[in-house]
Amino acid sequence: EVTLKRIELIEKSIFRMTHQIDGVLDYVKGNPIVKKEPSSLNETIISALQTLMIPTNVTINFPKDDIIVMCDSQKMQIVFSNVILNAIQAIGDAKGTINIRAKKKQNAIEIKIEDSGPGIAANIYDKIFDPLVTTKQEGTGLGLTSCKSIIEQHKGTISATNKPTTFTITLPL
Repeated sequence: EVTLKRIELIEKSIFRMTHQIDGVLDYVKGNPIVKKEPSSLNETIISALQTLMIPTNVTINFPKDDIIVMCDSQKMQIVFSNVILNAIQAIGDAKGTINIRAKKKQNAIEIKIEDSGPGIAANIYDKIFDPLVTTKQEGTGLGLTSCKSIIEQHKGTISATNKPTTFTITLPL
């Protein structure tokens, strides 16, 4: 039992280090989008979730309809994994929910990711997309900065509202 707990701690540490290194590399490299192609929104989200450790206390609800989006799906996986990881960390050990909704609006798709966590602290709310802004020891403060860069490369926008915390991503179809 002690060995299993240590292995779990090692796995969490490796995940945290990998996430931090990936965040720094994504930010420093600033890789441009090479190729946009039709991608299933739900498949892209599922691929992003496979890179995360989702605790049993968190329920994730997917969009009802799958929408095909012209995007670099690997870059969008980075966006979804960062935003969803932040939501998981905000929920913490409490029982919580992450709702992902998507709908077409004229020539765009609007994706909303809402969590049941406590919300974004008032002292950093206006700075969350700035580099190196974080409230977490395991964070680099580059996750949302990378998300914003990727979304802007797709000619879209990302914004956040509070209570409940909701990230809204708008991408052209």
